[in-house]
Formats: sequence, structure tokens, C-alpha cells
Amino acid sequence: MEKNNKEMKNLKKKDAKKGKKSMIRELLETVISAGIIAFIIITFIGQVTVVRGASMEPTLHDNERLVANKISYRFETPERGEIIIFKPPLEIKRNYIKRIIGIPGDKIEITKGEIYLNDKKLEESYVKIDRMRICLLQLYLIILFLS
Repeated sequence: MEKNNKEMKNLKKKDAKKGKKSMIRELLETVISAGIIAFIIITFIGQVTVVRGASMEPTLHDNERLVANKISYRFETPERGEIIIFKPPLEIKRNYIKRIIGIPGDKIEITKGEIYLNDKKLEESYVKIDRMRICLLQLYLIILFLS
């Protein structure tokens, strides 16, 4: 009988150790799975970003949080008037949030704070610069930097 009690105690200890290992393994698997899912979402689907600065006012304000949709531009090209989030070539640690005002082939002119797109005045209130003239090449979009 004593031998059976010892065996039972040993089995219970083994089960307890096995239970702890199983719980740690399950927790580790959950954390790794969550990390992989988060990586996929941030890389391919969407990401939260924060507006820095006042260059997009009155549309977007400093410290405002946005969810960036990363799927839509995989299937279609950005268009005039849309706000995009991108990393500039020389500052890859920071996101820029800007509005597209011209697409390839457009002629943009800003005079006295008014935007002319292909010689037609745009009725937009977001321009803060006085003068600029740009003719877009076929491969590039123009993003209005207002800061």
C-alpha cells in the first residue's frame, strides 16, 4: 500500500511538472502566433499612424491617430485629392501624411496661394505657399508639402 502511495505521489508530481511545461508551451505558442499575425497585419493590411505637425490642417490635426489601409493601393493607383501615408527616401523612420494634387502628365502652378491644375483654378483651402510651378513627368505623383 505504501508503495502505491509513493507511486501515486510520483505520478502527481510528474503530472504537475508536465502541466506546468504544457502551460508554458501553450503560452509561448500563443505569443508567437499573435506576433506572426500582428506582423502580417502591419505589413500587408493596415497600421496605426500618428499625424505629426500641422501641415495637413484643417483636414488632419497634430497627434491625431489614423489607421492606414495598405490593401487598396495594391490594386489601384492613388488619385488626385487622396491623402497618402509614405516614407520619404531620406527619412525612412518617419511617415509622411500628404495629399496628392497632381498625377502623371498634370501641370501644377501655385500663385498667390491659389492652385492651378492644368490651367484651371482649384477651389481648395489647404494651400499655404505663395508660388510654385511644376510639370509632372509620367512616372511621378505630386504630393503637396505644406509644412
